[in-house]
Amino acid sequence: MSSILAYNCPIIDLEMVRSINEIGHVMGKKTIAEFVENKEILACLKELGVDYAQGYHLGRPRAIKVPVLKVSEPETPKKKTKKKKRIVRTRVTD
Repeated sequence: MSSILAYNCPIIDLEMVRSINEIGHVMGKKTIAEFVENKEILACLKELGVDYAQGYHLGRPRAIKVPVLKVSEPETPKKKTKKKKRIVRTRVTD
């Protein structure tokens, strides 16, 4: 994914974002605009065809609650031992 810094849409910044977005799409990448702080910036990015956006306008950062996993030693594989076949010989005795 290509990352694009979202600006307040002055013409030079707008053309820079447009160019980076087009290059990303030519390369077969999805583009992400960062620092989207208001609806005007988001509207500009939608018009340009930017794929994703992130920033304070879309949501404030927050903690992720992740359960703590117990890390244990990996089990060592047991050596497989082949069972030896016993050959039993019998004699006929008189």
